[in-house]
Amino acid sequence: MESCTVQLDEDTGKFITLYLFINVENTEEIRKKLISGELQCCVMKAGLVVDLFQVIVAANKAVVNEKFGKLTTRTIFTEILFNMSLSKNITQSLVKFGIDDKEKNIIVGIIHGSDNTEAMAKDSLAAIKGERVSIGRLKEITDTSVVKKIYKVDESELKVSSLIDCVVSKMNTKDFASY
Repeated sequence: MESCTVQLDEDTGKFITLYLFINVENTEEIRKKLISGELQCCVMKAGLVVDLFQVIVAANKAVVNEKFGKLTTRTIFTEILFNMSLSKNITQSLVKFGIDDKEKNIIVGIIHGSDNTEAMAKDSLAAIKGERVSIGRLKEITDTSVVKKIYKVDESELKVSSLIDCVVSKMNTKDFASY
C-alpha cells in the first residue's frame, strides 16, 4: 500500500490521501513553504502517529469544522495538527505535531475532492526530498513511548484498550477533559 485514501464525512465531499516519507532532507524548506501557504497539505511527524486512523479522525473533524465555518486555526491543514493534540493551545499543538527543521520521517496529508487527488498532490509531493515508502511501514517509525507520554497513556489503560483507542479517545475528549 503506497498511499492511503479515505473518504471523510460524506456531507463534505472531501477525501484525505496520506503518504509516508523517510530520510527527508529538506524539512526546513518544507516548513517554510507550509507557513507561506505555498504547499497545500498537512505535514506531521510520523513518529507521533500510532495508526492512520488517528490522522483520519483529526482530518474528519477538520473538514466538518471547515464546512460549518468553525475552524479554530487558520487553515484546514493546521486544524488537523490541532485536532491531533491534547492541548487547546494552537502554537503548542503545531510545534508538537508539525515538523521541525530536523525531522526526517513525515506523513503528508492531502485533502481533496473525489476527482482531483493527482492535481492536489503533485506540487506538495514534488517539494519533498526524501524516500516515499509504503504507508504500511508506519509502525516501524512510530515511537510508542513518546506517544504514550504525549497522550498520557499509562499501562493500566493498555490492559483494557489498545494504544490507538486510547489516543483517539483522548484526542476527541480534549474539549471536555483536562489532561
